[in-house]
Amino acid sequence: MSAISRNIQLNVNGNEINYYDTIRYDRGQFDTIRCNYVRHRANRIAELNVVRYGYERVNLQVTLNPAIQSSILLATVLGAVTRDGTVCMEFLRGVTQTFDLMQFTDYARRLEWHGQLNGVPTSIVIYVPFTQSHCHWHIWQRK
Repeated sequence: MSAISRNIQLNVNGNEINYYDTIRYDRGQFDTIRCNYVRHRANRIAELNVVRYGYERVNLQVTLNPAIQSSILLATVLGAVTRDGTVCMEFLRGVTQTFDLMQFTDYARRLEWHGQLNGVPTSIVIYVPFTQSHCHWHIWQRK
């Protein structure tokens, strides 16, 4: 099922990453999702496969917003922030196999990517509470 747009926002807060993923659909697609909500919910949750990387996802919610014909996945990711504050983002490879932070636009306290994922216009924004540096899958505080 194709979507109109997708926005993923990650907020690093202490040792947690708050994950917000909103997908917008056209009216017909959204009506189909509402009729098959249980399967849709399971598919959305399965896409955020952080366990394979040794992390935990808690506070999982999948809600539908009829006002904007969207499905919203909310979760908290635990274990992806190390003791020294390095943020490990490789779990986003479950969302896109080509995930690489080197493709993101670099700002002081955030990283942004805008492009196509599976033919869907998508934006991914990662907010961190410090001036950051990064490599392909990790973010750390700039010294």
